[in-house]
Amino acid sequence: MKNTTCILIGRPEPAASRLAARVRAAGLDPLLAPAFRLAGPASPRETATRLRSLLPVNWIVLPSPAAVTHTLQLVDIGALRSCRVLVPGPGTARVARDSGLDRIHAPARDFTTEAMLELEALQHVSGQKVLICAASGGRQTLGRRLARRGAQVERLEVYRRIPLDLPEPIRTRLPGCHRLVIVASSGAILARLVGNLEQVEGTPAARALWLVPSPRVQVQAKELGLKRIQVVPGMDDEAVVEAAAQVR
Repeated sequence: MKNTTCILIGRPEPAASRLAARVRAAGLDPLLAPAFRLAGPASPRETATRLRSLLPVNWIVLPSPAAVTHTLQLVDIGALRSCRVLVPGPGTARVARDSGLDRIHAPARDFTTEAMLELEALQHVSGQKVLICAASGGRQTLGRRLARRGAQVERLEVYRRIPLDLPEPIRTRLPGCHRLVIVASSGAILARLVGNLEQVEGTPAARALWLVPSPRVQVQAKELGLKRIQVVPGMDDEAVVEAAAQVR
């Protein structure tokens, strides 16, 4: 364990296990510690009715693979055929495409809210209807900025993030990690992991290298007192493993 590089993965399942397999294949040691469990809305029937009442729209924003999956559990894909679909990057675009959606728009680089807002198709949205399907609190900045451009923005919570504590076996293993990299693929995951790690022996949060998806989350990490932070745009599995492997 002396020279082990441990990669603590805060993503929810099943994304956490998929990344863990890639980490293991690269000769690194994955530690599964999802910050949240994802679940559908508390009242799926009412949420589905509300979703149908809001459609059709000019744009539907699906900011994560989970948003794609949970939205399509609430409404038939045919109801979305006329909508342009806005996603943050290639990973979510792939899930949307594999689910049968088309007319997908995503940034070619950076994969942040700011990059989404720079898309040519979003420069003139005055009077257009935009529906953001996300978890509680997701993509607030995007909604505000589009509303300032004159869009009619609605939000719908199509899934929930249920907070999880740090698993006891992970808590026990952390002090033995010679090098520690923590994967925090959103601001919500970052905040939850920092809280979960506060009581662990050896202050792992302070000594770890934190991989985050955007400059905004990097600022959030600094505000939480973290020092070692690296932005990995998009946070796809390959980029995360490549960044983690360089810590050796």
